[in-house]
Amino acid sequence: CMRYRYVNVTAPRAFSKTFISILAMILMCVFRPGIKVFICAPAKEQSAKIAKEKILEILEIYPLLEKEIFSKNFSGDYIRVTFRNGSIFDVCAALDTTRGGRRNAGLIDEYRDHNGDDLNEIVLPLMNINRKMKNGAVNPYEPQQCQLWMSYEEKKNSYGYNKLIEHFEN
Repeated sequence: CMRYRYVNVTAPRAFSKTFISILAMILMCVFRPGIKVFICAPAKEQSAKIAKEKILEILEIYPLLEKEIFSKNFSGDYIRVTFRNGSIFDVCAALDTTRGGRRNAGLIDEYRDHNGDDLNEIVLPLMNINRKMKNGAVNPYEPQQCQLWMSYEEKKNSYGYNKLIEHFEN
């Protein structure tokens, strides 16, 4: 997601897809000041549990990343990590209460289990703004509105399979 607008990660179970994807989102927060990124799993509690587990695991393996973090808030179905450079990593859900929010990039976890209509109508519209630099300009060389799609095998003629083909063609 550092170079491309769409990244689709499809691999079998137990291949560290979520670990690598969340590490990518954390690094995006570190290297792009003021960016707002999210993770969205089929259930908000599932998103929070996955994010908390992987964030703590990443910080244990790479302790220097802890110095980039200003605050961490882990509670129930809510996760918010604020970085010293103003970047934010939080959890969203494909619920009506999420409508109207704004983010610059997102990880859609296990998209094969999501409702395609909810993703299209609620989650994807979150990423309709570009990240602005400190001077207020948009970097023309930076991919904007990055989407990381992560899942495992998919059946043909489903929303997830069609999304995989769409990303492949793009």
